[in-house]
Amino acid sequence: MLTIYIVWGTTYLAIRVVVDPDQGMAIPPFAMVFIRFAIAGLAMLALVALFARDALRSLTRAQIRDQAIVGLALNVGGLGVTSFGEQTIPSGITALLIALLPIWVAVIGRVVYKDRIAPLSILGIAVGIVGVIILISPDAGDAVLDPLGPPASSLARSAGVLAPSGVSAAPQRQPTRGSPWPFRCSPAL
Repeated sequence: MLTIYIVWGTTYLAIRVVVDPDQGMAIPPFAMVFIRFAIAGLAMLALVALFARDALRSLTRAQIRDQAIVGLALNVGGLGVTSFGEQTIPSGITALLIALLPIWVAVIGRVVYKDRIAPLSILGIAVGIVGVIILISPDAGDAVLDPLGPPASSLARSAGVLAPSGVSAAPQRQPTRGSPWPFRCSPAL
């Protein structure tokens, strides 16, 4: 759990440091995301080739297409747009806005897939909203919200999490749908 806190908690600060135009040598946001996930993707591909080679052989074109859609939504739409937005807003505000992701997942799941939102989930979302409100109180500073940044990123990530349930090649059991695993693993990569 401590690793998750450290890796997840420093993700948006690290993005801000890399894309901050005031540093003079900022990497363009989408280039940074491409480099980050190209390296991570090659590392993961090497691990799968070493330990689960049969999994690579059994992939269908439809599965590859569907996972490419999810990857684009999470990485380009999620981290790419977040990185773009972090050129103009502080990393702390970005992290707080990304904390609204469970709301988007619940709302999109309800509207698009007619998912039932469990009472305990509603309570958890409500507690999370109260926490975000407390953290973004008037003491949050005078940052201007970039409408193409983290709010759009949250929406894109939500779509990426929910997308597997709407694709044709999705297996019956979807371990990533509604699961925190894409979010627990992606910052580490």
